[in-house]
Amino acid sequence: MRPQYEEMLARGQVAKARCLYRGEFATDLGAVFTNLDAVFCLRAKQIEPGLWWLREPRPRESVVIGIDFGKHDDKTVVVVFSRQTLEMLALLRIERTDYLYQLPMIDRVIKRFPLRQIWSEGRDETAAELIRTMYGKDCVNLVKMSHTGQFGKGKVIERGMDYCQRGAWQMIDAPWLREEFRLFERTKTPKGNWDYSAPKTGHDDGVMACMHAIYGLPLLPTEITKPRPATSERNDFAAIERMLAPRGEPRKNVFVVRRS
Repeated sequence: MRPQYEEMLARGQVAKARCLYRGEFATDLGAVFTNLDAVFCLRAKQIEPGLWWLREPRPRESVVIGIDFGKHDDKTVVVVFSRQTLEMLALLRIERTDYLYQLPMIDRVIKRFPLRQIWSEGRDETAAELIRTMYGKDCVNLVKMSHTGQFGKGKVIERGMDYCQRGAWQMIDAPWLREEFRLFERTKTPKGNWDYSAPKTGHDDGVMACMHAIYGLPLLPTEITKPRPATSERNDFAAIERMLAPRGEPRKNVFVVRRS
């Protein structure tokens, strides 16, 4: 047991190793996304199999739609987030269906949101390209998310971790989606980078659909802006003095009172 435990630690799966071999952290195996009780707080109605609906968009409310395609033994997931409230307004999950049958189901959801951005990615170019053709400038295709760079998979997941930790976004409390977030894990590669994925027997389609949507959601402030201290009178005079002094000449105190 000890070698397996140490191997998991070396791969960066600290929380999972402590859960499996020491009985700790049983509620957050992956230890990637935290504060999930605050995030999965929306009670939406499942209006039909695989479709959860929170509400209709408000007037002039813009949304971001994230799509992660899958077919046959995989699942396609569509999520809709409000850019104003960061609420998940709709959630669609399609299981074991070919792309040509999925597109009308996805189209029916997308058309309910006129002010939209669509971020989609899939293994096959066909579905993503059809979505781009159908919606034109509203759609951005993520051909392949790399593991590095400003818009790489790791950076986007870090933003998702920040959204969860702060409780900034609210999601529909679908048990399968919460479970995907709970079990999502990271593994350290031989080069020292982090590789993010679901466990071997699990799915991360819902997680990745939400990560695609993050591309269009607003950035959270990185720090609290402190008020700028008031400039003293002495500093004000010094700034004016520097401004009035001709270049190449020694600075003079233009505010010296000359006495006759």
